[in-house]
Amino acid sequence: MPYIDLPPETETEANPKPAAPSRRGLPPLSPKRAWRREGLMKHLVEPTVVAETASLLEQQAGEIYEAFKPRNGWQDWLTGTIATIMLRINRSERVERKLRDYASYRAIDFWEDDQKLAVETAALKIAREPSRVVAKFRETPSGIDWLIARWRILAGVEPPAWTEDQRELAAQLVGGDTAVDPSQPGFVAESIAGLEALRERVEEADAIIRGLVEADLHDDGVPGLAKLRRYVRSLHRQLKWYVDQFHVEHPDRWDDPGRRPAIYGPVVEKYRPRNPNQFEGKPEPRFDETKPTPVAVDEVAPQFDETNPIPAPTSPRNDETKPLSTAETPAKPASPLLIEPTAPVDDYSNEKGRHHSRPLRAGEPSRDYARRQKAARRRTNLALAEMT
Repeated sequence: MPYIDLPPETETEANPKPAAPSRRGLPPLSPKRAWRREGLMKHLVEPTVVAETASLLEQQAGEIYEAFKPRNGWQDWLTGTIATIMLRINRSERVERKLRDYASYRAIDFWEDDQKLAVETAALKIAREPSRVVAKFRETPSGIDWLIARWRILAGVEPPAWTEDQRELAAQLVGGDTAVDPSQPGFVAESIAGLEALRERVEEADAIIRGLVEADLHDDGVPGLAKLRRYVRSLHRQLKWYVDQFHVEHPDRWDDPGRRPAIYGPVVEKYRPRNPNQFEGKPEPRFDETKPTPVAVDEVAPQFDETNPIPAPTSPRNDETKPLSTAETPAKPASPLLIEPTAPVDDYSNEKGRHHSRPLRAGEPSRDYARRQKAARRRTNLALAEMT
């Protein structure tokens, strides 16, 4: 409900005269506060009820369905769950509006009573945290009245005649400061006079806070608002999680471009299973798999000349027209398609096992080039192993 800053200048049927305060003995309200109170009462007593029925939920789910375009049963269920969470968030917003309006209404008629109740509740902790509670009491007129009432109880008895409980109360009223002795002559009277002078200044600040709460511009005076906002934050986290599930697909299903969202781009090879038929009873893929054409070993790993001293791989030529004889067949090959270097490998390690690089010989390529050639041979071996 929008806040009406000033009441209307003329009284009409649409803008009647504000009603008087319902409680007797209260001071008369100004026209502005009376108009604000009347609007709050009308909004709280005669609210507009939003029926959270199945039809409303179905309508919300239909709007979300049009926005997300679910493609399977799992996403259909996500659509219904998101609609339910959105209804809860909308309801929490209406509850917050009611709590804030009720706090504004209480600030108009019951501000002093609520402040006294807050002081009595905080006074239960004065034995554990005397300095913090006393400092808090000195910020409000109700808290200063509570301190003055206790000091006056102690002023009726001479300090030498104080009981143990009265001495403990005096120590709490000074905030637990051990450097201050409340039993000194005249200390109680000075404390009461200082609190009375402080109350005149605190009343002005208290009137400002009260005006902010009445105008719905201050959240500290709204009971239950912090708990409600924690609940709303949890709903937003749930909503974000369910929305993110629309962008999650199983890796085995990413091979179908028709079902995969376009925002992910082309199908990436690393997301496909290495052996699609490794699980028994697995259905056939929904697309025509084409295996790469076998490449001759001589074309993948060519011989190197003098400018490239990297050891050349030794493997039989891929010539199907001329079968290999028994003498030409290797005695004990590790794998018929694996490429293994035959040149000796120099060991440049010290006694601790640390590797020391040697200087490059004349005509020898850089080590980066050798590293790239080694990686190319490794990829070739893995590709040929998978083809078998």
